[in-house]
Amino acid sequence: MNSMDENITFKKILSLSHEKIEAHFSKNSSDFVVRERALYEFSGKGEHLILHICKKDLSTKEALKILSEFSGAKIKDFGYAGLKDKQGLTFQYLSLARKFEEKLKNFSHEKLKILDIFYHDNKLKIGHLKGNSFFIRLKKVNKINALKLE
Repeated sequence: MNSMDENITFKKILSLSHEKIEAHFSKNSSDFVVRERALYEFSGKGEHLILHICKKDLSTKEALKILSEFSGAKIKDFGYAGLKDKQGLTFQYLSLARKFEEKLKNFSHEKLKILDIFYHDNKLKIGHLKGNSFFIRLKKVNKINALKLE
């Protein structure tokens, strides 16, 4: 182990002692929801738009392509804190130069919505997120296993 490894602390989050639980899970927009949690509050000023988006069954890259085609911005002009799953309903933040704001006013897409727009001083970069919260629906869970999950 090198000196870097010695400084790493792993925290056990949850430990369960029961047997395996049988359940059915399908990764779709009704059963799998991911919400990105911003690392910091947006300043309300600056040269960047922060787009709070909701996308259904689209990868982050596919969402960027759609927004790029609509706004005229290049994909590399967008910033994002992390990639989100393609399957499911996902909420995340993207950044873009403020000059594209007017072109996004009439944006409409069946699988992608801009929920809110904020202003900020800098472009989002990978890692600019506090984390993600998840909603996962398990189906076909019997009563005993449901009690174990509680």
